[in-house]
Amino acid sequence: MIPSVGFDMDQCLVEAFNLIPFILFFEINLRGVDSKIQEMVKKSRDIFYELVAESEAKAPTIFRPSIIKLMPDLIRLRKEGKIKHMFIYSNNGYVQILNAVDNILALIMKKVSHPIDEMDLIKEDGRLHVLTPRIYIDSVCRVNTEPKLVNFREKSLAGIQACLNESISAEDLWFLDDSLQHTDLKNKLGSRYINVEAYKVHISNRILVEFFIKSFPKEVFLQEKQNKLYTSIIPAINTLFTFKDLPFNPSGREGEERMVKKFHDSMSKSEVFKPNPTTSVKWSESKILKDYNKLKHIVSTSNSMRKSPHVHYQRSTRTHSSNTPRLSHGGKPNSRRSKFRILRTRRKSRK
Repeated sequence: MIPSVGFDMDQCLVEAFNLIPFILFFEINLRGVDSKIQEMVKKSRDIFYELVAESEAKAPTIFRPSIIKLMPDLIRLRKEGKIKHMFIYSNNGYVQILNAVDNILALIMKKVSHPIDEMDLIKEDGRLHVLTPRIYIDSVCRVNTEPKLVNFREKSLAGIQACLNESISAEDLWFLDDSLQHTDLKNKLGSRYINVEAYKVHISNRILVEFFIKSFPKEVFLQEKQNKLYTSIIPAINTLFTFKDLPFNPSGREGEERMVKKFHDSMSKSEVFKPNPTTSVKWSESKILKDYNKLKHIVSTSNSMRKSPHVHYQRSTRTHSSNTPRLSHGGKPNSRRSKFRILRTRRKSRK
């Protein structure tokens, strides 16, 4: 059978901790805002994701570097039919975050040193994706299969089968996770359950703020009574980012650098956006290589699954077991079976 590959998201595929509020701002519709402003926010979202993708393609920080290195090969194998499914299976509580992260991953794949053709990516709802399905903690297929305990669901082979709508076997599945809590999946997959080190590298808040400010038209930040953009967007930013101690209130007359500083100062006042300094140091090249070597077995195993173009199998009605394959054509031309087939054909032609 053709193998499939599943990815946990948080601290495995990505460390999106300080990216999340930006994603939620763009992905959750603003209340009481007219359609024109909503459309403007969508355009700003696309610009923001492009800026993040450009940065990640040059030097991955949000995304696990070894997976960025591995992903083009996996996409190629999927195109060749040597990998069937590539999907996210996460206990994250927001499907919007999974969708956004995967959209950014697709944009990165278009910008890496050997870019992936857009035709080899997945188009859903007008956006590009790499992985599908993207399964979050409360996906219907999991609700009906795996019980929930507070913010935790056991990841199981049955859950994956339900979400893929396919009776995939343990022998045909690889799964990457930084956790060993999911005993059902770990025990059933064995060595195909790849337990990776938790990825806890954080991108700089300032970098994200720069991208965020750049993604909007300047009119958004212009403080005027009749400016609906300002009165709609700025309060929404302060609410979603919980800027209570130091609200972000630009005048619109600041330069971009000053605007970035104001927003960053508001973030710095909040404990929520302060990453642990001991875990936000970028990985060394040697550590990335070690991590990559742990994962590349997926590529080598999937790459070895080649079907010979000269041999085709079908179920035989002449064998004792209907599961025994019979060589129907092709094979070695000088074999006894081939010679017998030629001789039988000649006898029939004489009749």
